[in-house]
Amino acid sequence: MVKKEEINTIQYYSLKAVDGEKVKKLLRNTINALSEKEFSSEDGLTRFVTDVLDTRSLAELLIYVSQLPVFSEEFSQCLTYDLDILALMKKFKYYNNLPLSQILCLVQQLLEKNKAFNDTFDKSFSKLVKSSDENLKLKFKDFCNTEATKMSTGFLYKENQTSLETIDPHAVYPTSIYRHCNGLTLAAADSKTIEAVMSTSITTSIKITNKVLHPSNKTLINTYLPFGRCVAIIDDKVILHYGEELQKYFDHFGVEFVKLIHGGNEVDKDIKSVEKILVQLKQNGVSRNEPILIVGGGVISDIGGFATALYHRNTPYVMLCTSIVSGIDAGPSPRTCCDGFGFKNLYGAYHPPILTLTDRSFFKTLHEGWIRHGIAEIIKMAVVKDKSLFELIEKAGPRLIRTKFGTVGNTDAEFETLCDLIIGKAMEGYVRSEYGNLWETHQCRPHAYGHTWSPGYELPAGMLHGHAVATCMGYGAYLAKLENFITAEECSRILRLISTMELSLWHDIMDNHDLVAAANTKVIEKRGRFYVRKKVYCVLKHVVRTLHICKTDYKTT
Repeated sequence: MVKKEEINTIQYYSLKAVDGEKVKKLLRNTINALSEKEFSSEDGLTRFVTDVLDTRSLAELLIYVSQLPVFSEEFSQCLTYDLDILALMKKFKYYNNLPLSQILCLVQQLLEKNKAFNDTFDKSFSKLVKSSDENLKLKFKDFCNTEATKMSTGFLYKENQTSLETIDPHAVYPTSIYRHCNGLTLAAADSKTIEAVMSTSITTSIKITNKVLHPSNKTLINTYLPFGRCVAIIDDKVILHYGEELQKYFDHFGVEFVKLIHGGNEVDKDIKSVEKILVQLKQNGVSRNEPILIVGGGVISDIGGFATALYHRNTPYVMLCTSIVSGIDAGPSPRTCCDGFGFKNLYGAYHPPILTLTDRSFFKTLHEGWIRHGIAEIIKMAVVKDKSLFELIEKAGPRLIRTKFGTVGNTDAEFETLCDLIIGKAMEGYVRSEYGNLWETHQCRPHAYGHTWSPGYELPAGMLHGHAVATCMGYGAYLAKLENFITAEECSRILRLISTMELSLWHDIMDNHDLVAAANTKVIEKRGRFYVRKKVYCVLKHVVRTLHICKTDYKTT
């Protein structure tokens, strides 16, 4: 037996323990100092940046946060009082490797979030940005190498830079500021036996916002201002409705907008589409730390996200959701993918966006079929995760479809608030299910409800994804009733809501025994063996007839 002292233990980092009260105190001191300080751009960028960074409380905050595990539960818990501040602090950790423009943007956001506006800072920074000074692209550590002696805090920054190479190299030489790795390696004295544990922490932000493309809303542009350009993968239908508005938004902030247009239909969800995106990213010289913008629905989020996962093995992206499916499901999902060899989502990678933005106003240009299609995914989360959400959908009813979630027609402030609540609850339910099982390391995945057999007949039937999911949900509910997992009353309530929201409970293709049996075989191949009843294709038709719910087929709507 190997003795304990003969084991060599390799621990990679020496991060400090989180002192929540200290973090809050440093934040307060920084906000107070920056809000009261006078700034000017008259003497140029170098002097302005020096004045900002030489604020001692800011230096103390940056240095302390850079030595902390900012992706840990402990750090998150100390800032739960303001999630926007939490998101900013995660970025501040990497201040050494951020361009000056991004650090200044983060400082400005920190003041804005705390309603501690400083006109002298805002005007000076705005003037320097408009001057397009190339030095704004300079990384902090490079700026510090030449200007540290001119700052009273310069020695603190330099000392910390050296210390971080041992404490946490991520903070000095990050490939991505949105991921952090760790590990533990145990080796026998003769190095013939090695055991290791490796982990990756990923951070993401999700926002339900309004008027996201109005110049007064900087939620999107804040990501791209430091880079001076935005390379966007855009759905070919979305560009027709919102192309001009997108262009004006980025033009307003002086950010170059590069448009890569791709099809967003189910037929486009293949490896060839992903390859085309990869070629275009390379042609545009996208670097591995430059966030791509993906604009569209579920398909474009799947193939665009998959392309960014493959490009440089990990390129960040922002998801601007224009459909319900992307807005509450595919958009924030880490599961990027495309189809292949008759299998849904055969190829893929686990690669969540760094930021997901859902704006209900985009829904006004969706035709009603696509609204129903998206509601299916909301019903999915309501059934398996949130009874209160189920009741909200029952309350809203088909008015969700007629008004396109309160964006057209017979709507009012109260109903629009209800719509936002439905979207928010659906989103929360989804990420609660998904983010705790990021790599699909187990199959307890409630958000896969409705996605068991439907992938096998969705494309041959020509059904919209949502209608295919609805038929599968109905069948799943019926099976649950047969197994006494739910009551007959609960089963009827589920089926009734699906039908009330004008979604399919049946399609004649489900009479094709060979096709459904083949779908079941694919399920077993993909998810592992489990037992199902024989001839499952006929039971849903029986329950539909029993409940006197008319068969519906929305293949074309």
